[in-house]
Amino acid sequence: MAFHINSNSATSISRQYSNKAIQGTKKSIQRISSGQKIVSPSDDAAGLAIAGKLAGKTKNLFKLKENFQNSLSFLQIQNSIIENAGKMITRASELKHQFHDVTKNSSDKANYDEEFREIQLQLRELQQQKFNGVSLFASGNVKSLASSSNHASILKVDHLDHSKSLDIHRTGIFDSLFIEKQPNEQEVPFPNINGDGNETKLTVPLTSRNGSVTWNIQSGFAGDRFTIQQGTDILLDDVYGKLFFGPNPNIVFGDGFTGNASTNDHIFNKDPATGAPIPFPLTNNNPSDQLTFYVNKGGQPAGVTEWETDIKITYSSTQMSLTDGNIYSLGDFEFSEFSGFSDVISNAIAQNGSTQSRINYEYEHINTSQIHLSSAHSKINDADFAKESLRLAKFNILSQSSAKMIGQANQLTKLAIKIMGQ
Repeated sequence: MAFHINSNSATSISRQYSNKAIQGTKKSIQRISSGQKIVSPSDDAAGLAIAGKLAGKTKNLFKLKENFQNSLSFLQIQNSIIENAGKMITRASELKHQFHDVTKNSSDKANYDEEFREIQLQLRELQQQKFNGVSLFASGNVKSLASSSNHASILKVDHLDHSKSLDIHRTGIFDSLFIEKQPNEQEVPFPNINGDGNETKLTVPLTSRNGSVTWNIQSGFAGDRFTIQQGTDILLDDVYGKLFFGPNPNIVFGDGFTGNASTNDHIFNKDPATGAPIPFPLTNNNPSDQLTFYVNKGGQPAGVTEWETDIKITYSSTQMSLTDGNIYSLGDFEFSEFSGFSDVISNAIAQNGSTQSRINYEYEHINTSQIHLSSAHSKINDADFAKESLRLAKFNILSQSSAKMIGQANQLTKLAIKIMGQ
């Protein structure tokens, strides 16, 4: 006949504590091996959600730090180019002083202009430099170092929430190397002469090569030759006036020039409708900075002449930039304008340096925020190895004790069965 023991409460209780100890040991091992305090959502659901948000913000801050580091590299390269441009402007200013040295001849001045030409070309190349395909400097006639904040050429480094951004200026640094001269008029006195046909010459220095000349000419008694030269370019060379003597209206001058002197008194470039003189342009691509007016160039062998003239030079509004693609002479600029160019470079360096400082401040702020977020995330999610090691030792002891208790509880059953069997 069999004997049945329906329950052993001591064994059940011991087994229950043993299972808890085994589960605790298992979880401690998982935490130590993974390094995470929360190994399943049930451990800390709210903490897991907060830790996830903190981890996402920490990663975004890391990427934002990379953006600021790249921006700083962008500015450092930009600064080195601006400094090189400053050296070129300083050299151009030195050439300007040498260009106006009274001991320098025309060949020396041409050599100075040649070096100045290369400086202009190099400045143009510097303006077109890029960093990873992004232009370091804006192009176009923006006319100012720092244009309005919404200028398309300003680079924006966004913050994490995109609610604000940091501006990196690249506008107008090279395009600000320009001058603008207001229009003005220059009356040129030229004597009215009753002469013998010999050559009369007047040289007029130009303040700009962008403008026009109005020459009112009245010649009588005999035809006279009127000539304007800008450097070697002939702007006007013709005979005006009425020939009062001789059967042949053609006049041959001493240099072989032949002109017809059968015309009436003349105003050069006269508007046929209004009779007003029409200005004719200077030769802007001519490097010469002076006009030469001749009456009877080469000498008129015909004898007595009579002429009257009024000369007016009108200078247009002028804009010239060292980087506009045109090549200018040192004579086109004033000494003070090179000082203005140096000021532009100095302001650009200051602006670049202030932006670098701002980026460094932002970088340190982001770095500090990242450290605090990482610390908060670590407190929530990272396992405490010392604490978990202690818990593991505790659960190991409980597991061993529970096993012993189960064995002892089972021995009680065996003992009861043995006693009942006697």
